[in-house]
Amino acid sequence: MTLFYQKLGQGPPLLIMPGLLGSTDNWRSIAKQLAPHYTLYLVDHRNHGQSFHSEDMTYAAMVADVQALITQQAMVDPVLIGHSMGGKVAMQFAQTYPQALSKLIVVDMAPRAYDMTRVAEILQFLQKTPLQGVRTRAALDRQLRQGIPDALMRLHCMKNLRRDEQGMLVWSSNIPVLADSIPHLEQAVTFQAPFSKPTLFIKADQSDYIQPQDLALIKTMFPTYILELIKEANHWLNYHQPQAVLKVIAPFLQE
Repeated sequence: MTLFYQKLGQGPPLLIMPGLLGSTDNWRSIAKQLAPHYTLYLVDHRNHGQSFHSEDMTYAAMVADVQALITQQAMVDPVLIGHSMGGKVAMQFAQTYPQALSKLIVVDMAPRAYDMTRVAEILQFLQKTPLQGVRTRAALDRQLRQGIPDALMRLHCMKNLRRDEQGMLVWSSNIPVLADSIPHLEQAVTFQAPFSKPTLFIKADQSDYIQPQDLALIKTMFPTYILELIKEANHWLNYHQPQAVLKVIAPFLQE
């Protein structure tokens, strides 16, 4: 089974992986601006969007999915961009298949383990929220406010909706499996050997996903890394500051 992806542009291959509950649309505005110079592959992870569903939701499985896509598309020296959970997939891929990449870009994520209790609560709340009889996204948004007060998080979750053959709203992502897989998704990236190729870490200044104490581990695993700070942005910096993100990605890709 192969990941669903959207392909655009022309040039060297660049594969973009979103975070948990993310989809191919999350980075599309940035990808469109890179498309004149790169062939972009925007992917849906397994159990997300239009990709296949599976009970196996581990980083090893997601890395294997990426490797299969790279092989199928005959990509030569691709660059991986990963945000949040996608950043962990990208880092684990670099640790597992370092020879397959030319560069690595990790967006607002460190290789350590994370406490995802709040994420688990959101996924459980989504499971308990009935969709039967909900006709519009606005109506569902009102229901979700009870458990997800943050408007941007609700919008992010609702990007996982589609309409079935009867026109009813259903989740496209496999919410039950994602909820059950939180213990796997919390885990740290497995260190195998230093990844010595060019690596860019991007941190949002209003996010605590990358802490000062994380830099020693990052240095051990990705010794050539550079760190760029995006100001006035939280963890969803691809929504908040897309032009600022593009401004640091573009020169790194050109070097």
